[in-house]
Amino acid sequence: MKKILIIKPSSRGDIMHALPVATAISRQVPGAVIDWVVRPEYAEILEAHPAIRRIFLFDRGKWSRLSRMLKTLPEMISLVRSLRRENYDEVLDLQGLFRSGLLSFLSGSSLRFGFENAREFSPVFYNRKVKVLKERIHALERYQLFLKEMGLKMLDPDYGLKPSDDAFSFVENLLSKAGIRPDRPLIILNPNARWETKKWIAERWQELAKRLVTELQAEVIFAGGEAEASECDSLARGAGGLVHNLAGKTTLMQLAALLKKSSLLVTCDSGPMHLSVAVGTRVVALFGPTDPVRTGPYGSENRVLHKDMDCSPCLKRSCPERTHACMEAITVEEVFQEVKQMIVKLGSDTNS
Repeated sequence: MKKILIIKPSSRGDIMHALPVATAISRQVPGAVIDWVVRPEYAEILEAHPAIRRIFLFDRGKWSRLSRMLKTLPEMISLVRSLRRENYDEVLDLQGLFRSGLLSFLSGSSLRFGFENAREFSPVFYNRKVKVLKERIHALERYQLFLKEMGLKMLDPDYGLKPSDDAFSFVENLLSKAGIRPDRPLIILNPNARWETKKWIAERWQELAKRLVTELQAEVIFAGGEAEASECDSLARGAGGLVHNLAGKTTLMQLAALLKKSSLLVTCDSGPMHLSVAVGTRVVALFGPTDPVRTGPYGSENRVLHKDMDCSPCLKRSCPERTHACMEAITVEEVFQEVKQMIVKLGSDTNS
């Protein structure tokens, strides 16, 4: 039996890109025990993966300042002791920062894998260094390189994410209460993103929602977390009462179940985009300041709308020109046409 620890505390999208690594290990290493170090707010994702045995919570904020570290020192010592007691054969640091590299070293494992070009001097803690030969490579493919360094095959990505029956039952009840008709395409709109520069114009979301309902006879839902509930409610009301707002009414895995039951997702570059891909629901993604080659929705069935501009991708949280030109250049018409084509294709695939 081989015991393996994966250190990947954040973020939500990156954790989902790393899930296929756990799936591939479980399929190729008989009896493998796989544990994971993650931030508390993302533990729910790992709980839905059958190959992951134990989850260790790692609160990054407690390691960020000396004053906080001193206050929570007993907790940190307890985490390190718990890891050392497991006697891991191999530790994979997929985060690639000083804290994660240090934690890999403190685990006591004799084999510590990490990226050769990782940041914050973390490579000093690794004795098996993973080379990344291409500069522009998708995050999911980047993490798959760990498998090669471990002597395993790089399989077709399988996220292994399985929302519970309770999550699906909750979503079915939620849709029924909202009056969603099951005989129509169900389209989820996610207008939310952590960066303001990633967001599309509110009025365009409203216009798109109206057209999807009136021209495609689709059921349309704005979705997101609790923090986005108010914004999504405003967008739904602005669409003339034709669409529904379920933002803030689901947990992360209930959102995964909702996406699984949907026809497709239209979204900015965000966590729900990767969640949708992970459960097998197609995506139309709107990209501006970020690079779809590295962090776009993985897979040939998904579509990205991204304008070729000198300033994009800038990878900045605030627009240097203060124009948000890369997102403003994406029109409602081209998003609508992309969605329409995908709905037609989904219909033909279902009937064939």
